[in-house]
Amino acid sequence: MVYRYFWEKKTVIVKLKKILGYISLIPISVGGENIKLRGIGINYHDLYHLEVAQLDRILMGKSWVSGIHGINTAVFHDAPIIAEYDSYLDEARIAIHEGLTRATAFSIVKTFCWLILLTQILHLETWMSKPQLRARWARC
Repeated sequence: MVYRYFWEKKTVIVKLKKILGYISLIPISVGGENIKLRGIGINYHDLYHLEVAQLDRILMGKSWVSGIHGINTAVFHDAPIIAEYDSYLDEARIAIHEGLTRATAFSIVKTFCWLILLTQILHLETWMSKPQLRARWARC
């Protein structure tokens, strides 16, 4: 499995992530058996998606984000879906949730990176949606 392979790598980056508290790709197991959902082994990152999906949706930009409705994967859905919004919004919400509920050095840095990235994306989204802003920028 890709997740297990990544976690077992001995590269400097992986070692640094582990030191800083990175656990997202560790497979979840109970009694030595990996937990499976719809026949697919899940890891802590998948678990965070499922946790957030139980919460109320939040408004991010123009989309009400649930944590799973931007991602078309068999782990979260019985049948293929058409994503309601861009999947990066789900990933941003998961990163923020992880940073707030499981604060490690790694998750806090990741949360701040996502917040900075989202701020820039939302500014760009606003700019693209307003023709007068684009026209003013083009004159400069």
